[in-house]
Amino acid sequence: MTDPEITKLVVAKLSEYLERKIVPADLEKGYDSLGADSMDMVALAFELERSLEVKILPEKFLQYDSINSAVSAILNKDQD
Repeated sequence: MTDPEITKLVVAKLSEYLERKIVPADLEKGYDSLGADSMDMVALAFELERSLEVKILPEKFLQYDSINSAVSAILNKDQD
């Protein structure tokens, strides 16, 4: 899966969970700034795990300032 495909998946899933339009620029914000909660991040981690076939700790989304930063850390396998 390419970076643009991952971004598209994250945007689509967050839009679904939050029931409003999310655009790629929104991914520069933290999950809480978008109105997402920890359960949304658990669901997003699950979707990314399934699509990327890599273990993802939902806590990653709490450790980084933006969704993009967390996804980058995940892709770099920075799973602490």
